[in-house]
Formats: sequence, C-alpha cells, structure tokens
Amino acid sequence: MIYQIDELPVFSTITVIINVDTCMVTTLAIFSAKRYTSDDVLVLDCSKDKNEIEYLEKLQTKEKFYLCKLPLQIHGKTIDFLFRALKADYIRLLDSDAELLSSNWIGTDLLGKGSVFGCGFFHEPHMMDNKAMRGGKFHFYQERMYIPCVLLKTKFVKQALEAGKTFAAKKVYNDFPRLPLLSHLLYFRFAFRFFQNHDVRLFRIFRHTYGEYFKPSMVYYDTGAEIYLYLKYQKGLDFIGYPMKYHNSYFSHYHGITRKILNKKDFNATSYDDVGRIVYHRLCSEYHFDFFDFVGVAK
Repeated sequence: MIYQIDELPVFSTITVIINVDTCMVTTLAIFSAKRYTSDDVLVLDCSKDKNEIEYLEKLQTKEKFYLCKLPLQIHGKTIDFLFRALKADYIRLLDSDAELLSSNWIGTDLLGKGSVFGCGFFHEPHMMDNKAMRGGKFHFYQERMYIPCVLLKTKFVKQALEAGKTFAAKKVYNDFPRLPLLSHLLYFRFAFRFFQNHDVRLFRIFRHTYGEYFKPSMVYYDTGAEIYLYLKYQKGLDFIGYPMKYHNSYFSHYHGITRKILNKKDFNATSYDDVGRIVYHRLCSEYHFDFFDFVGVAK
C-alpha cells in the first residue's frame, strides 16, 4: 500500500530508508531494520524505474513497512522534507545500502535526556585527499554525524531547519572569504593536476582558519554537517556517539551505491555490480529470502 506523507500516523520512532533504483540492497536494509529495531519502517521510493515501486508493494506482502512515493531531489533536501513532514518523536535515518548488524545502539539510554539531539557515529574533521575530491589535500572536511545510520530527536532537528539550516551538502570556498565569487572561480583550478598537488601559498594569508590551525582552500559540509554543527555548537546540545571508523560492529555500509547509479563518474562510490553478489548472499543466508526467485528472474 502506498501512502501520501500526510496520511501516515504518528510514530514514536521510525526508521526511514530512501530507495533510488536499488531495490535489492534496500530489501536488505528493510529486513535488518525489522530484525534489529522495534521501529516502524518507512521506505521512500524516489526511483525513476516504475518497477521499483511495484516490487516494494509486493514486498509489503512479506514484510510490514510503510511506503511512500516522492520525486527525486538532492538527498539532503529530501531529509529536510522528512523532518518537516513526519509526525515522529525520533527518526532513524538508514541508508538503502546499509545493513544493521545489532539491536544494540549507542546512546539510546541517553536519548531521552533534554540536552541530547541524537546518537550514532560521527565523522571527525580532517583535511581530505585527492581520492575523495580533486584537490582534496587542500580541502577541509567538516565534522558531522555519520548519516548512513543515525538516530535523531525530531524536535531539535526541526529547530535547526527553522533557523535556516539544512541537511544538504555544500562547499564553502575559502581562498578569499570576503570575495565568494572570486573564491568559487579559483576553485576551478583544481581541474588541473598541478594545482591538485601544489598550493598557492599566497592565498593562505586571506583564508579563514578551520579547526585549530587548518587554512583550507575549500570547506566541505557533507550531508547533515550543517544541522549537526548548529545543534552541537550553536545550541549547545549533545550528540552521543563514537568515531565512524568503529561503525562496523553495528552496521555495514556499502558506501554510495545510490550516488554511483545517479552519477557513474563518481569515483568515491561503490558500483551496484561490485556488491550485488554480497547483498544477494546476505539476503539468502541471513534472512532466507531469495531476491531473484521473489521477483521471478532467473539467476
């Protein structure tokens, strides 16, 4: 059954999974959420292929979850919409290419405290590298909550949204902070290999400092960073969690399958073909679900 967002009931805690043409990995995320949480589960289908929503409707006959259809837009903007539209005390964001591995979750015993806005894992701030982004060794990655799986208190996130903050990723160009257009134009130099490996030291005089001593050319706010920084540092609230490098005991993440589908040139994302066999095996061995048999496709 497909719902409109405003038709959904009031939830205590809901896990939200966004599907964009990745129905097999989304199935693994759904099954893991149903096994390891007591949450209601909502799947938002933003796929271009109409077969995806038809498959998910069929899957509802096997596993109970709510299903809505939304147009595809920037990932962070979809999350903004969710927090404004859903009637829930807590929302757990679970990437479609993530699989929960445990019913234990960091900080859930503290989430009810008045000063806590979320719990999960966090990305520590750091200088990037050329593998993550061209010219990355001169770019700064802002601290953020690790969005592939995070549990958030809705009322505080809504406060951040009302203050004009967003989950959407963004870049802040820092060569000449007082001249943002010029800084943006200078960023295009990183299309050339020389500038990917050599800084223009003169620009460091004009750059703002991030962290305690970094003077990057560009600052990258990944999905959720702006919300996290606002709630933690401007509102003085708490996020309970561990650095994201320890997440593998709690959930697996296949890293950017949706991004690869939407942009085949994204070299910092995983191809569906690379993990399809692993996901299929996990569905069969852990959940006794044969995806290809269910959809009626020969293996």
